[in-house]
Amino acid sequence: MPDAREGAGTEDEGTVVVTLDDEEGDDPDDAREVVVDVWPCNLTAVKVFQLCTVRGVSAGLGGVWWQGIEISEIRAACDLLELPHAQWAAITWDVRYMGRCVANARNARAEAAARSKR
Repeated sequence: MPDAREGAGTEDEGTVVVTLDDEEGDDPDDAREVVVDVWPCNLTAVKVFQLCTVRGVSAGLGGVWWQGIEISEIRAACDLLELPHAQWAAITWDVRYMGRCVANARNARAEAAARSKR
């Protein structure tokens, strides 16, 4: 699953333009811009998500185990965007969920690729 964290994106009443970039892609030509419709109630969480990195740790033999987004990184993004502290808990919940979805998709894709090499 691509990761929508590259580029700050722009929004216009529920539409977000993001650059999708494969986590393994070192080539900027592999990135592509897409327009994503986002419910207005989720725009702030998407903005925070775009500033965060999905964390992975080395799993040995050249593999990476994707874990999601650290709470400290979400808080830093909320602070950078100068969001009211009262919103941070709900935004953290949403962004952690998005990070887990990306991590699970990446881990499933890596597992499928490893099985196909056997």
